[in-house]
Amino acid sequence: MWFGIICGIVVQMLLLLSITMRTNWDKEALKAKDRVFSSSLPLDMTT
Repeated sequence: MWFGIICGIVVQMLLLLSITMRTNWDKEALKAKDRVFSSSLPLDMTT
């Protein structure tokens, strides 16, 4: 049972590491900045 849990953790770690390494973080930061600056407050919150 412990062997299965350890194998699952190792597989998950490898998959998340590969996703993290393949991500273009500069592009993701620009997309996040564009989302923040393109959003606006609703009119009822500005008064």
